[in-house]
Amino acid sequence: MRKALLLFAVSFLFSACNNQTTEPKPDAVRVIKDTFAQTIMAPFNEAPKAEKIYARVNSSEDHFLRKQDAALGHMLADMKNKPQHFVINAAQPSEIEGEQGTKLAFDPNSFIDKDGKEISAPVDIELKECYSLEQMLMENIAGNSDGKVMDNRGMIYVNAWANGQQLLLKEGEKINVRFPFALHQKEGYRFFYGDELANGAMNWLPVQRITGQKYFEPKEFTRPAFSYNGLEFENYLHETLTYPEDAKRNELSARVEVSFLVNESGRVTDVTTRESYKIFRNEIARVLTNMPGWTAASYNGKNIPSMVHVDIDFNIRRLDQVKVEFSKTEASLVNSAGNSYVEYGTDAKSSKKASAMQPMEKLGWLNCGRTIDTKGTLADVIVRADSKSDIKLVLKNRSSVSAGENCIGYSRFRNLPVNSEVYIMAVRYDEGKIEYALQPLKLQKQNVVSLAWKKGDEAAVQKAYKRLNAKS
Repeated sequence: MRKALLLFAVSFLFSACNNQTTEPKPDAVRVIKDTFAQTIMAPFNEAPKAEKIYARVNSSEDHFLRKQDAALGHMLADMKNKPQHFVINAAQPSEIEGEQGTKLAFDPNSFIDKDGKEISAPVDIELKECYSLEQMLMENIAGNSDGKVMDNRGMIYVNAWANGQQLLLKEGEKINVRFPFALHQKEGYRFFYGDELANGAMNWLPVQRITGQKYFEPKEFTRPAFSYNGLEFENYLHETLTYPEDAKRNELSARVEVSFLVNESGRVTDVTTRESYKIFRNEIARVLTNMPGWTAASYNGKNIPSMVHVDIDFNIRRLDQVKVEFSKTEASLVNSAGNSYVEYGTDAKSSKKASAMQPMEKLGWLNCGRTIDTKGTLADVIVRADSKSDIKLVLKNRSSVSAGENCIGYSRFRNLPVNSEVYIMAVRYDEGKIEYALQPLKLQKQNVVSLAWKKGDEAAVQKAYKRLNAKS
């Protein structure tokens, strides 16, 4: 019996020791509470008779940035817009026009390689145009300007290559960019260079403040002029344009809108035509590029370029088969970004043909946009997400795409106006499977969003971009 009791006591002792060693450690919340209680009670324990006890508690927010999944990045890159390519002669003045109307003018000998050597070989110009919210989302461009939310009018990407090398602009050289829209002072738009951050988002850095386009009465400048053997411009076109024989045989007719540049030397360049058969476009380009020189427009005693607009109507069933419509009374001087040019043959105040110019001092992304006023109470948005998810926030009725701060477990968006209507646009890619989410949200001061994911593919994501483009 005595041995049995001894054996029981030893067993009980071992059991107690085992229970002590396997007892779970206090959880994090309990540790915080115990530490906080000890800190608060310490002054009372040390000086219980003190009349006043003060305790200061400072809170801090710790967050850990997450790295986006590489496979997700590759998938988004595959959806980007395909660039346009143009080959120019680096030793000569060159002008190109993108599919959406962006015009670029290059001075001769303006490119160098990474070693500073001037380029004389043919140069491949790479151009991307993003003038809609859908295109910005497809290009995966999202960003603010030093933390301020942006409203984007349009952005382009310009790069140059020769002999397999990426080129630079020579110091002091500029590319003249002409956007296919006009700017006005009251709209508050400016130009920005894109600075890509480590997380892939864009920080838009202002180039210079735009004072807007100012229109002057014709008496303040001289408009361009054309005369050849007694023929004025419209009469010259009427005499020299011919109805293409192939167009006659196929009974083709077309009304063609035409624009071209008369540069400071009076030379006709940059002939563009819209919405017409190629056979008519070729005939117009032939006549205009071979026409005699103009007298250039001038302002303050200096020759300046002019954009000339004319409508040419080819009609096989009319007696006068080629008709030229040109308004020589419509001429406006436009000042934009420190440059002056003349819109001639149309009303530049209301015409969609009016454009904004900006000299570009470096290659890369250039944006025309404005920061959004965020005075008053600001909203904070947290969207639950992981490293396989890309989250964007779009302000309703604006071309504004913001990228959040990607932390472990969530993406966070700050400095947004309370009561604004926004859309959360999200894409997720995991093991070859694509999911997406498009959710509306009216911003409160604090917002926490859990996404409702839908299964899809790249086509479904692009359709979501189109729907969002239509809504905004």
